[in-house]
Amino acid sequence: MEEMIVTTLENAIYMSYKNDVSFLVYDQLALYEHQSTWNPNMPLRNLFYVSNIYSKLTKDTNLYGSRLICIPAPQFVIFYNGIEPVPERTELKLSDAYWNTGKGERTDAALELRVQVLNINPGFNQKLLERCGILQDYMQFVCKVRTYAREQVLADAVEQAEAVLELLEDLEPVPGKLRSRIMAETNLALLRRWHKLSARASSLDQFTREMDQ
Repeated sequence: MEEMIVTTLENAIYMSYKNDVSFLVYDQLALYEHQSTWNPNMPLRNLFYVSNIYSKLTKDTNLYGSRLICIPAPQFVIFYNGIEPVPERTELKLSDAYWNTGKGERTDAALELRVQVLNINPGFNQKLLERCGILQDYMQFVCKVRTYAREQVLADAVEQAEAVLELLEDLEPVPGKLRSRIMAETNLALLRRWHKLSARASSLDQFTREMDQ
C-alpha cells in the first residue's frame, strides 16, 4: 500500500481546495469535513461515507475467505464555523440517534461511531488555525463576509424605515415614539410590510392600528 492514498468522495470546491476530504496515511483513514450549519446527523452520514470507502478499498479482496482482511482505522473530524453557538470541541455519537436512546445515555448497541467537532470560529481552537494557514485564511474570509452581510442588512433596514416615515409624513407629522420604533426595526420583511401599509393608509391612526396585525 502507498504511504498516502486520497479517497475523497465527490463534493464542493472552495478556492480550488476541497472542503470535504478523506485520505489514508499509513494505516489510518482520516475523514475531514467542513460544516457551516449545525448537523447532529454527521455520525450517520459518516457511517455511509466510510462504508463506501471501505467497499472501494476491499473490492479486489475475498471477503468470504478464511484470511482476515485488514482495514484502516477511521478518524472523523468536522470543522464547524456556523453561527449557532457550540463548544470549542464536542463529540457526536451514532448511538445518540438510535431509537429509544436519549442523547448521552449508555447503550448496548453493537455499532458506535464518534465524530469530533472542532469549532473554528474566532476565539476557538486558535492553535489549530495558526498551524493551518489555509483554514485560518478561510475563516478570515468568512468573518469578512458575515460583517459585510450584517452591515448591508442594517443599511437596507435604515433605507426601508426612512421610506416608511416619508410616506407617513405625507399624511401628518409622525410622533417621536412611533418614529423611534420604525427606525429601530431591523426586520426587513416587517419593514416591507409597513411600507406597503403606509402607502395605502389613509391616516396615521390607521397605520398604527394595523402595523401589528
